[in-house]
Amino acid sequence: GKTTDVEFSSVAGWPGPRFRTQLVSGAWKDRHLLLSSKTHLIYLDLSNGLPRATCKPLVSQPAAALTSVATHPVAPRIYTAALDGLVRCYDVKDMTQLEQRSFHGSNQGVTCLAISGAADEESSAWLAVGCSDSTLSIMSENSYQYVLRRTLSGSKAKLTCAKFSSVDMSGKHPLWLAVGTDDGCIHTFRFKEPCCCSSAYTGMHTGEEVVSKVATLRGHEAPIVDICFADTLPCNYLISVDLSGKELAFDVPMARRLPTMTLVREVPFHPWTLPVGWQMQGCKVDKKLPRVHEISGRQLIAVATDVIEIFPFPCMSPPSIHPLRLEGPSAPIASLLFNPMNDSLLASSDTALFVWSWEAEAQARLPLSPLRSVQESETPDSRKPQVPAFTPPPRPRVQVQDDQSKSGIGKPRPKAAGIAKQL
Repeated sequence: GKTTDVEFSSVAGWPGPRFRTQLVSGAWKDRHLLLSSKTHLIYLDLSNGLPRATCKPLVSQPAAALTSVATHPVAPRIYTAALDGLVRCYDVKDMTQLEQRSFHGSNQGVTCLAISGAADEESSAWLAVGCSDSTLSIMSENSYQYVLRRTLSGSKAKLTCAKFSSVDMSGKHPLWLAVGTDDGCIHTFRFKEPCCCSSAYTGMHTGEEVVSKVATLRGHEAPIVDICFADTLPCNYLISVDLSGKELAFDVPMARRLPTMTLVREVPFHPWTLPVGWQMQGCKVDKKLPRVHEISGRQLIAVATDVIEIFPFPCMSPPSIHPLRLEGPSAPIASLLFNPMNDSLLASSDTALFVWSWEAEAQARLPLSPLRSVQESETPDSRKPQVPAFTPPPRPRVQVQDDQSKSGIGKPRPKAAGIAKQL
């Protein structure tokens, strides 16, 4: 037969040039074409000829492993970072990719993401993007205008994690950003305004006019795994843990290491994301340093290694019932995040993003906590149980059929069969 070269990039619905990769295989039947690349599985309907062809991507995924997930504090969207250098944005409602909000972050791979707290209608949150070549980019989450782009390490140490402090919209207390690196350092930045005013920052104001580097905190001898700011303002304290399990506390404004962790024992940190601490003593896992994330409003915490287990929080001793296990990922979990906007748990594993949501009928729980910045409310460190065992709340149903129902935590379910969404 005759061979013909056909250009499909002009077909409506075809993936944009930033996200498509070379086609590797395909199948043809009755003027319907199924094409696959490293990032997409695409269906083409050619029954009306090429000029009127229709295209629909059936599955999309990054070209390399996912490394981080971040959720917007107000808008229903999330961001993912991957080693292919792209930052992708998704609509939380149906997990469709928003290509107009996705962008190329680095040629070397994006390794961490962070989004600051809530902003008003005339401003936007800050978005921090960390890369494997030690480059940190800070931009407006709304306009994607850079205000800072800097290499933090002369040795090109990979940036492993990033966190913003709580936002004080009054401006009385500054907004902080901490970035952990592969060489055990933590770099701190102070912002002059709590949010990005799009009318003011359109590329003209950058660097020291917006954000300034404060210090490099040292004391770790291994790569930083996670960092966490104090929950209540002025957010002066920061705790961190490295790959060896060493936990340190710092006074951020003074840029000094605290001599002992007991000095911050009564300081509230929320949500709890460190795999160590007295709150985690009862969470027995096979690996020493799992990924963890507190599930706000449910007094639970997700602990992830190759699988995800749900423990009570705080967990002072092993629970009396076996923790609920979430199935799905077949590779180690790189990042874990609870999204309070839609009551869901997100986990990235290799190139797939898994989403679990709680059943609507599971009402026997505390109401979800709002995103907090200034509220003086109950926090993980101030919740000290009277007894170490987990006491489940009552359920409205009389009949109880299994141990997981007795826990009263509500069984999370995927939004689709098997996994919730493979990106």
